[in-house]
Amino acid sequence: MTQAKADNPSAKGKPRRRRRLLFRLIAVFFGLFVAFVLGEIAVRLFVGSPLAEHEPLMVVRANPYRGYEMMPSTPHYTYHYPVQINALGLRGPEVEAKKPGEVRVFALGDSMTYGQGVADDQTIPAVAQQTMTAQSNDSGRTFTVVNGGVRGYATNQELGMLRELGPTIDPDVIILFWYWNDLNDAPIADVNATFERSGPVVFETKAKIEGWLWVKWQVRALLRRSALIMWLHDVYRGLSQPKVDTAGMDAGVKRFQSHLGEFRALAAQQNASLLVAIVPDPTSLRGEHMSDVYRAKIAAICTEQRVPVIDLLHSAKEADAGGYRLPVVPFDGHFNADANAAMGKATAKFLLEHLQGAHTSP
Repeated sequence: MTQAKADNPSAKGKPRRRRRLLFRLIAVFFGLFVAFVLGEIAVRLFVGSPLAEHEPLMVVRANPYRGYEMMPSTPHYTYHYPVQINALGLRGPEVEAKKPGEVRVFALGDSMTYGQGVADDQTIPAVAQQTMTAQSNDSGRTFTVVNGGVRGYATNQELGMLRELGPTIDPDVIILFWYWNDLNDAPIADVNATFERSGPVVFETKAKIEGWLWVKWQVRALLRRSALIMWLHDVYRGLSQPKVDTAGMDAGVKRFQSHLGEFRALAAQQNASLLVAIVPDPTSLRGEHMSDVYRAKIAAICTEQRVPVIDLLHSAKEADAGGYRLPVVPFDGHFNADANAAMGKATAKFLLEHLQGAHTSP
């Protein structure tokens, strides 16, 4: 029987076929590995390297004025940057009682104002405060810019924050940083009820990261370390995104008219000036974006209601070095430290000019 197998050509060929199949599989895997490495290098060169996420992540809880708020005195990370959260649940140092000669600015906004992906001193409000302090000719004045930006906020939530925290912060100037997706109002009552039931949760997951969710989060964090995977994900998301609801956006413009009137009334009650700063979409730095028309509409509404307004597009463009990369956090979409610095300096100039005009007006 053994001799018969030895003389059988098909029996002799089986080990050879297995070896050839094994070599082919190794070649395929090696080719895929080389392609992945080359793709990873190319994406990192042309787009950038993704930032690793660190824990603890941002924790939020219910808030009846805004739907949710950051947990007070609970620091977290935005990627690898530590974020200080004060007792009011805002990013930055504690807000002390106003000192003589202090000019206090309350900056309201969303994640662009909060400063997603940058350090505490690299946000637009932080840079504005640094610049105002450096450029002021009045040695008797000090400047404090309180960062009221919260990730995911819409204009009606920013209005709720002013209504809730304005009397405590006691601002001289209120500046609303408007971004085009703020046109979609948040269902504040429903969001508040949801977080009342769940208790404090992680913002990214809307749940406590534990058990199987913790495992899924760790896998996600690992995949996010690959520039190629993140790039493919962004391409897929861009292709699968639904069309912009222009009717909903137009309705949001009408709501903004009403919201701005409420902002003006609250500012008057709090004996503060109201300004608006329009933050552009990063895509607008290189060409047309669908939000351009809405930026113009919001600016026109502000002018109509006699609210000083600045469009930060030109200053953001100053931070654009050209090439393949926009001045944004890689695979995140928020402006990076360079763009925030340019917009923060423009905001400081806008604020100082307003304060100078208010000081000299009869």
